Amino acid sequence: MVMSIQLIMVIKMINKLICCMLIIYFWSFVIEAPIRYCLQLINMVELIYIRDLFVLFILTRFIIKVRIDKLYIKAIYIFILFSIIGFIYTDNIFQVLFGLKVLTPILLGVAIYGFICQIGFNNIKSYIIPLFYVSCIGIIINYFVIYPWEGVSYAMGDIDIEMSRYWTAEGIRRLAGFSRASYMAASQVLLLSVYLMVFLKNYYYKLFIWLIAGVVIILTTTKGLMLTYALLSIIFIFKKITIKIYNIYVSLAVFLIVVMLPVGSTIFSIESNQLMPQVFNSFLQRISYIWPLTMEMINNQGSISFGRGVGGIGIAQKYFEPLRYSPGDNIFIYLYSLFGITAIFYLAFLLCRSRLLKPKLHKVDEYIYVLLISILTFGITANVLENTYFAFGSGILIAHIHSLNPKFDYKIVLQNILYAKS
Repeated sequence: MVMSIQLIMVIKMINKLICCMLIIYFWSFVIEAPIRYCLQLINMVELIYIRDLFVLFILTRFIIKVRIDKLYIKAIYIFILFSIIGFIYTDNIFQVLFGLKVLTPILLGVAIYGFICQIGFNNIKSYIIPLFYVSCIGIIINYFVIYPWEGVSYAMGDIDIEMSRYWTAEGIRRLAGFSRASYMAASQVLLLSVYLMVFLKNYYYKLFIWLIAGVVIILTTTKGLMLTYALLSIIFIFKKITIKIYNIYVSLAVFLIVVMLPVGSTIFSIESNQLMPQVFNSFLQRISYIWPLTMEMINNQGSISFGRGVGGIGIAQKYFEPLRYSPGDNIFIYLYSLFGITAIFYLAFLLCRSRLLKPKLHKVDEYIYVLLISILTFGITANVLENTYFAFGSGILIAHIHSLNPKFDYKIVLQNILYAKS
């Protein structure tokens, strides 16, 4: 009896420790640039990577617990398998390990989904609200002030690391706030505000949050997130209507765009000076050059069946294979590089299984539905899986969708999709 009480106390202490680690982890990304800047001043910038040890501790904790989550273990096996494939095609263990590090937020989301369910998604608002306001304040101040860490980089071994990117779009400064890049700051603002829009109760407070988020995202000039924000605004405004039709039309349409744009770019040739105004030049560059070259690189330097594995694209490739570097700025292309052709089947599986969400009845389902739309929409032109907040959200989404119905019937889901009622 005494031992069982002591065990319960130890478990509670570990859970509190995990909560503290998670809070520090997510704050470290919201105010990452000033943290790196201050640590650099005292020549201790390596301390920023303590957060990776926190993640390692949490992931290990959920491996050794008495009742292990089967999905979490499957995810670990998949990461191990495609890490081996990554090593085969890159022949660089450090590139693979770096790729694993970048993708750990996905695994973290899968691992702690059950932990968050125990706490209650609705009960973490007090942690989310300060993150949201600090993210917004950092960007708003940045509109008037150039921070001392903007454009500053430092060397770590043979690699130059940016504290915060200083760049412009058509002469307009892209504001990163306290984060390391404008798109990271905008991602944090969007996903934090999405959570608050679902779980806050006061209508006027939610409206205030959403309007502030929109202004801040515009200040970052992140066009992909502006599009995502606009689509989500329609969903929130016409909530009763869109919740009825989302399962079929909205998510399916975005899914088809995510897949067909990069695939179509390898079939049809589009010149960068045609069709669209200058503001869409970066998108035209993707469909004209980046995506076709990336697909060719994956097929030639990897395989259609297995892709290139972990580390074969994105930031790990930038540091270790710079001549072949592709940003992987489309969620299908990134998954295709990571897992091969099975990526399209898994994306389709998630889409079909999301049909079982009941956003009208359950707040968590509503949150997952909005999160799915956010990931797919921004994933059209962005590498969402190497974006910490989006990657973590992807892990939460995967875990929730897999938990919906253990006895999943594809025939019923396909029938619902084909004969859905408005």
